[in-house]
Amino acid sequence: MLARWWRRRSLRARVTLASTAGLALALAAAAVLLSSALRLSLIRNLDNSARQGAREVATLSDAHRLPDPVPVVPGTITVQVLDSRGRIVNVSPDADRLVPLLPPAVAPARRSR
Repeated sequence: MLARWWRRRSLRARVTLASTAGLALALAAAAVLLSSALRLSLIRNLDNSARQGAREVATLSDAHRLPDPVPVVPGTITVQVLDSRGRIVNVSPDADRLVPLLPPAVAPARRSR
């Protein structure tokens, strides 16, 4: 039935429909690729920002010059400094002082060097 409907259309209509469908598929594929690339870029930038903040906090902590609260730009990252036993010893202004961000089993593996 669809084939009969297709054959009854003029050549101009078939070419227009086919090119419209092809363009719609190409635009949909481009939108998916663009959103994936944007998502990866945003995640990469967020990871880099968090790593840089962690390095700065680790440097201050190693030099025993880490102020209370930990100096971070408000709304950017949340910092909790843990001691060797996993207890919270210092935080950024918006962080929780009682509940660690990482589970106790994961925290030692994430220790910065």
